[in-house]
Amino acid sequence: MKIVLDSNVLIAAVAAGAGLCSQVAQECLARHQLVVCEEIIEEVARNLRWKIKLPAEIADRVARTLRQRAVVMRPARLPDNAAAHAEDLPILGVAVASRADLLVTGDLALRQIGVIEGVRIVSPRECWRALREKAWPEETD
Repeated sequence: MKIVLDSNVLIAAVAAGAGLCSQVAQECLARHQLVVCEEIIEEVARNLRWKIKLPAEIADRVARTLRQRAVVMRPARLPDNAAAHAEDLPILGVAVASRADLLVTGDLALRQIGVIEGVRIVSPRECWRALREKAWPEETD
């Protein structure tokens, strides 16, 4: 599967060190194609330094690892009204540009979009279930 992890999922994965977000991130890196954009990488590094209070060396190492192990793409340009918050447009845009199977986020406003141009927007728990089941259930709508 091709999967975009939002910065909040990646930050939680690093900050917690273990737990659901960490398992999702590890599974994506090991067995799937993780897709990010520079905006996600920069937000992860910035928040690891300033909010989580990790040393700059660790935040920089996480950014380097993402650049090396994930596919880094430029986001598609989306209409301003595609997201409730302008800072979410690059996240949605990279999911669309990469034709990802899933966009995984802890952001409820993004998850409420549901699907954007064929990309399902899901919680880390929903992603974990899909990865464990090795498939994504068909839409019932």
